[in-house]
Amino acid sequence: MFKILFFIVLSLSAVLAVPSNKRNPTIAPLIVSRDAEIVPDQYIVVLKKDVPKDRITTFSEDIPGMTHTYKMDGFHGFAGRFSEQMLDIIRQNNDVAFVEKDQQVQTSTVVVQPGAPWGLARISHRAHLNLSTFGQFAYDPISGENTTVYVLDTGINIKHTDFSGRARWGVTIPADEPNTDENGHGTHVAGTIAGLRFGVAKRTKVVAVKVFPASGTGPNSDVIKGIEWAVNDHKKTVAKAKRRGKVFKGSVINMSLGGGKSTALEAATNAVRAVKAIAVGSTTPEDSRSWFSNFGCCVAIWAPGSCIESDWIGSKTATMTLSGTSMATAHVSGLAAYFLTLSPTLLTPETLRTKLLTVATRNVLTDLKTCSPNRLAYNGIGF
Repeated sequence: MFKILFFIVLSLSAVLAVPSNKRNPTIAPLIVSRDAEIVPDQYIVVLKKDVPKDRITTFSEDIPGMTHTYKMDGFHGFAGRFSEQMLDIIRQNNDVAFVEKDQQVQTSTVVVQPGAPWGLARISHRAHLNLSTFGQFAYDPISGENTTVYVLDTGINIKHTDFSGRARWGVTIPADEPNTDENGHGTHVAGTIAGLRFGVAKRTKVVAVKVFPASGTGPNSDVIKGIEWAVNDHKKTVAKAKRRGKVFKGSVINMSLGGGKSTALEAATNAVRAVKAIAVGSTTPEDSRSWFSNFGCCVAIWAPGSCIESDWIGSKTATMTLSGTSMATAHVSGLAAYFLTLSPTLLTPETLRTKLLTVATRNVLTDLKTCSPNRLAYNGIGF
């Protein structure tokens, strides 16, 4: 069968470009990016294109704290560390087009993890895996940073070393159940999402939302309550990030559910405007449909789900190999967090879903049956 993945992405605020004094039409706007690490008291000043060169020189010579000047065709300005008083003076000058707060940037690096599970390798290569690529997972090392994935499952072994302290217990919905994963399924899924060794998004945080007991079976009413808890906790995270001026890119809800159609569950997810669902089917190392996977028009994307190694319960280093559409869904959940991190702007649930489907590798899968889209999850790394 296929599994359902939900996205929660509530925007903090993308780019603010509002003059500090709207009553003065000549004051230059101050641009502040909320998606970046701001350098305190450091600014980039961009001058208007029609400013005469002699005035550019005179202007820049009169500004204390300057560190750089820029003199290129079509781009003139300067940068430096300025006090609030000096910043006000700069912005009130009619030659200034705008001022932007300086921010930290970093090199874009691709890391290749050798000996990775085949599922990770597959989502980072367009072509079929071969002997040289089978265990090679290529990814951006910041993948998953400033994101959260809520795992609605049997719980998570949050002490597992593969999570490196990024896993926490959120809530236990079933009555009289312990705050531990006594089944292993939830831990396995979380490992594929966020594990250092087994995970797609190696910096994302995972939260255990226990909706199933040790048997792995529970009522839909508990699942709906788990969704409610995850949505509310996400809102708290967004509010906390706003108060502290921190970057937060968004959240993903991973739900690996098998069962009949539930009108109540559908109504619950539809009631949350910020949630968008995507159905995932499972594939094999040979790029064919897994024998246990459903198919049809309802499946939006496919991902590795057969013979997937990941984290397990029983110790801090336990591992297990499982097969299932739950494993495929976990790959896509990790990719969702991955793309949230890498996007220069905050993604809505709709644009995130579109990103996953647009970037996916096309027409490499076999035995998908009628109406199933031939799209295999891909992290866009370029291999």
